[in-house]
Amino acid sequence: MSEDILSYINYRHVFDIKEDTDTDYRCPSCGGSLRCEKGDIRYRETLESKSLRHDECWEHDWVEYNFSASLICKSCHEIVYCIGVGSLTGLSIYGSEEDLAKLEPEDWVSRDFIPKYFVPPLKLIQIPDACPDAVKEDINNSFALAFCDFSASGNKIRSALEKLTLDLLPGSTATFHKRLEDLNQIDQEASDILMSIKWLGNEASHESSLQQFDLAYAFDALSYALIRIYDDGPKRIRGFSRMINSQKGSIAKT
Repeated sequence: MSEDILSYINYRHVFDIKEDTDTDYRCPSCGGSLRCEKGDIRYRETLESKSLRHDECWEHDWVEYNFSASLICKSCHEIVYCIGVGSLTGLSIYGSEEDLAKLEPEDWVSRDFIPKYFVPPLKLIQIPDACPDAVKEDINNSFALAFCDFSASGNKIRSALEKLTLDLLPGSTATFHKRLEDLNQIDQEASDILMSIKWLGNEASHESSLQQFDLAYAFDALSYALIRIYDDGPKRIRGFSRMINSQKGSIAKT
């Protein structure tokens, strides 16, 4: 497997939550770090999981929980609630096989809790203020689905791109694909990046097969493309670069 593919499949936006630990999630209000305090996770084993304990092949990694948790922002003290699924994974204590055999599985393995929904939804990227409201709405809706349904979230991003191209190319009657190509008039790199997200959006719409790394890449790429299109800094730099290239030197010289 190539290094590029390995880097791609390492894209992540879903992380487990543990008690008495800072999480990898950011506050939707201020961007500060969210923390799960001790005792703020509540969980129960699912009925299906309990029924599997009667199977003679049962292993501890068959256990599944439903959980709820509250997270607190270390900066603004906003409270964010989440629900999701949990499992038993990894040794939390060590000893001889004889000693471990005397314990219940829950006593000697740690629990991982993976969120499926956040209230309020997390903001996985910063959306430029100049971005049209209709585009912002689709992106925000993609955030709400980003942990429970990767393909549905990717489909919302694709919808956002369609509205984005209509805003940037007013009056265009071209197809969505052609409008993305035509964005090279505004920014070639942004056009290429948004096209890559569109292909993932197509898979999300027609095959429902997006993986976590696909969606995590889409968010990262979308953030970069929107900054290139809407942020004054990159616009100014691109404008200056064209002028300097044309001048073949400093544009400030008289």
